[in-house]
Amino acid sequence: MANKIAVLTDTGCDRIEDLVKLGVDYIPLYITFDGNNYIKQVKDVSVEEFYDRVKTATIHPKTSLPSVMDFVDKFNEYLDKGCALK
Repeated sequence: MANKIAVLTDTGCDRIEDLVKLGVDYIPLYITFDGNNYIKQVKDVSVEEFYDRVKTATIHPKTSLPSVMDFVDKFNEYLDKGCALK
């Protein structure tokens, strides 16, 4: 029996919306604007909004990679669907 394959990325990659249309799943990055936390791209802050806010903000945003647990949770989601880790 062939294993199912999933392609994953984080939202630091370019053109995430196009990749999602192709079936690629993602783990979101985090952004902090003025003390408020957001999930980058597709969820809370679009690429356009991010760059608009960078241009107008007096304090630049902070970004953070997904946590290890974010990756573990996403991997487990696909393991539960029958995908194999390689």
